Amino acid sequence: MSKVYANSMEIAAKAQAGKSVAAVPDVCLSPPAAPAGPVPVPYANTSHARDMKGGSKRVKIGGKPVMLADQSYYATKPLGNEAATKPLGGSLLTHTITGKTYFGAWSTDVMFESLGVCRHLDLTTSNHASYPGSTPPWLNTATLDMVKAAEKAIAKNLCGCCKKPKHATGEPMSRDEWYEAEIEARATAGNWSPYQRYVEKQAYRALIRDAMTRQGCACVGKTKVLPNPPCDVFYARHPKGSTERDTQRKDIKDSWDGFRARYQFQQGLPAPEFHRPQLERQLGRPLSDSEFNQARKSNHLTPKTAGGCPTGKNNLQLNAKLCHACQNIDARFNRFQT
Repeated sequence: MSKVYANSMEIAAKAQAGKSVAAVPDVCLSPPAAPAGPVPVPYANTSHARDMKGGSKRVKIGGKPVMLADQSYYATKPLGNEAATKPLGGSLLTHTITGKTYFGAWSTDVMFESLGVCRHLDLTTSNHASYPGSTPPWLNTATLDMVKAAEKAIAKNLCGCCKKPKHATGEPMSRDEWYEAEIEARATAGNWSPYQRYVEKQAYRALIRDAMTRQGCACVGKTKVLPNPPCDVFYARHPKGSTERDTQRKDIKDSWDGFRARYQFQQGLPAPEFHRPQLERQLGRPLSDSEFNQARKSNHLTPKTAGGCPTGKNNLQLNAKLCHACQNIDARFNRFQT
């Protein structure tokens, strides 16, 4: 049997003839070279189910793997934008060509191997290798406008979150690409087994699912545990010990140190010399330094280690305003931000 359905939509699997047809526009810089060019040309990217990678291991349809959320992708070659050349700049948005195709939606209640299954009518994004993919899926207008704002800021070497010069010089990428690259770097450095890599990636994907659903959330008012555009641009890290990495870390730290007190005041926190006695009166006991720091902690949704904006209000969340369940979700990200 090669046709299986989830939510009345056929599940995407390698055994089928499914494809993402002519996703446009993927505008790439194309020959001729300077001085006559390069010329921006829109390309129609097409990906095929037969080129699936990262599919299910145990559950099969037609004897072949199934597409799973945030894990599987199509690696079709040719993709459709090969006439463009990477030395001339590649995609106007991602500066790459022949990238991967990912599903941007999937079933939330039908899962194989603990991941949602992708279906043939779910949205896809093509030519991935950076933020957010060259061909964005159809989004609601407000979100699409914010994605476009982030892309325009990247093109101008600006931070889309604070509109100042961007805080990192690495390759811009999506959240999942950055975290998975971090896992791979740690796995390589630690000589992990394939099973260790698998466990760590599964732990990350479970965290993202929990962060998206926020089951048990009891927060009062609007709070966040994940970044939104235009503040969700992650940047690849420079090698450990490099001047670029050390300089970037210092500059971001200095910016945040200079803004921290102002942000805490904006969030209604008293000055430290008044806040600590206030909390100790409420608890009826002295506070440890770690408890006090936790009470004043601010979370950067796109982490500073990923070049996240240190001062943009839309990239910040006061930890004390999160409920216990959401504080636990945020704390779990520390495992992947070393």
